[in-house]
Amino acid sequence: MTYQINDRISINIASALTSNGTLCSAWAGGEVVAVTEKAVKLMAVTERGKEITCWFPIKALKAFGEPRSNPFDNQISHCCTLARWLKLDNWAARFIDLSGERHTLRGAA
Repeated sequence: MTYQINDRISINIASALTSNGTLCSAWAGGEVVAVTEKAVKLMAVTERGKEITCWFPIKALKAFGEPRSNPFDNQISHCCTLARWLKLDNWAARFIDLSGERHTLRGAA
């Protein structure tokens, strides 16, 4: 996968589908602010408005689905999971916690 500055990377942390059709999911990630041959640097904004950054190995970002373009700002969005072999250091784990979002989509009643 090729990432470029200003792309958005969303990392799926967890998801579950309940018996009544409710989807619960947790995502983390941010905007790409730097790219090297082997790593990508993501920037996110905390709930308090502080910008935070973290490097992730490109090989550890397992993309699924096709990248999508946002029609409002032409930002390319990538959906990924983290490779199982990746051991997060303390800051990477904190970055994921601080940039995380949780959503619940209710199924048909």
